[in-house]
Amino acid sequence: MKRKLFVLLAIVAVLLTVIAAPVSAKNPLRGEQVLTLNQDAEGNFGLYGCSEISWFGTIVIDDTAYGMALYPLGSVFPGVTQHWEENWRIFTGEFMVEGDVLVSCEPGIAVLSGYEKGVGAFPSPNFHMTGIVEDASDPFGEWIGRRSYQEGEVGLVSVAGLENAFGYTGSFRLN
Repeated sequence: MKRKLFVLLAIVAVLLTVIAAPVSAKNPLRGEQVLTLNQDAEGNFGLYGCSEISWFGTIVIDDTAYGMALYPLGSVFPGVTQHWEENWRIFTGEFMVEGDVLVSCEPGIAVLSGYEKGVGAFPSPNFHMTGIVEDASDPFGEWIGRRSYQEGEVGLVSVAGLENAFGYTGSFRLN
């Protein structure tokens, strides 16, 4: 009788593990973003320094704030509907502007990074981007190869020591 009970409990444990794994894999990772544009009036990146960064700011994931930056790849395709391509990185530290200059171009270690394409139909303030996670480390190591999504709205933001700067608020999701 003890042996049958042990075998039954072992089977139940295996089944619970098999059922639980796909369920947890389906839960997306979500973050809320506030980023500002790092571009001057002439269209040159580097308004606050770090000319390789087009947008920078903060993303909050699971109640933890991280620094996030976007890196342009080529030109924006202009028109009423704009299309663009870029890389993104999430850092362990947060970006900070002091005296109108970014303190660091890489605030900490990059723990997530990827590539994406975006679209916005201006003058509407809304945009949407989709991409893929290309690199990840703890605590996000399992997200390599997963799809990334960003969407939000452009307008005035306060982030990284800046008040009422042009930027966007949005959501970030990995599936």
